Amino acid sequence: MPAPDPSAFAEFAAFERAGWTRVAPGYVERFGRCTSQAIEPLLDAARVTGGSQVLDLACGPGFAAAAALARGAKAAGLDFSPPMVENARAACPGSDIREGDAAALPWPAASFDAIVCNFGINHFPDVEAALREAHRVLKPGGRLAFTVWDAAERSSGQKLLNDAIAAHGRLDAAVPPAPSAHRFADPGEARRTLEASGFTGVETRSFEVPLTAPTAEAVFEVFQRSTVRLGSLIHHQSAEDLDRIRKAFAAALEPWRTATGIAVPLRVVLTGASRP
Repeated sequence: MPAPDPSAFAEFAAFERAGWTRVAPGYVERFGRCTSQAIEPLLDAARVTGGSQVLDLACGPGFAAAAALARGAKAAGLDFSPPMVENARAACPGSDIREGDAAALPWPAASFDAIVCNFGINHFPDVEAALREAHRVLKPGGRLAFTVWDAAERSSGQKLLNDAIAAHGRLDAAVPPAPSAHRFADPGEARRTLEASGFTGVETRSFEVPLTAPTAEAVFEVFQRSTVRLGSLIHHQSAEDLDRIRKAFAAALEPWRTATGIAVPLRVVLTGASRP
């Protein structure tokens, strides 16, 4: 697969930055509980141990950086959303948390033993530039690990919502031209892209994490209020279509009801690689 032209995604970059600035509080309160379940496997894939110098790339509220600190590592972080950076600084006092661009990292070469990116790489307009920068700031022998959501057809929670939108609304609303959200869910594409950026030993695996909430409506609100691309798609449905989508999604979630609410699985794809 040829690398996408990042110049085509300038509008997407502004859309993403504004979107993640807007939804930061909802993400911390809602979706963060789900995405955090991937952090320990992510740190394992990056071989983070006590004393490691770790960069949490696209750090959001700093959950992965905080988990690295709990292992005895030293953590830095970078995100493009000011409120996310503020949250990360509060979660990791004394750590080097900066606002910035993944394609122009503000650290010297060979600064880190490990770089982790929890559900962030699919938000970069220029992934190749970000990977070159990750390679530059890693020490020889350092590790890069990142997570992405698997394609919707293999991820029950997202598939059920996509099916409800397709049946009762529009799938073509209000998102500017963007890189594929699931590009690196394909192990072959992840390997090709990472190797082209100078990484070796690429390994990919997948697993499920539950998205839990007390009601089906609360699950819907996680997607509506704590995501950007999907949240924008939901926001631009008509009121009538949105009501039908909500009802169809709630009905589809019934098989995932538990004694305490809803627990619907989402599939994670985790990739790790080394800098020679």
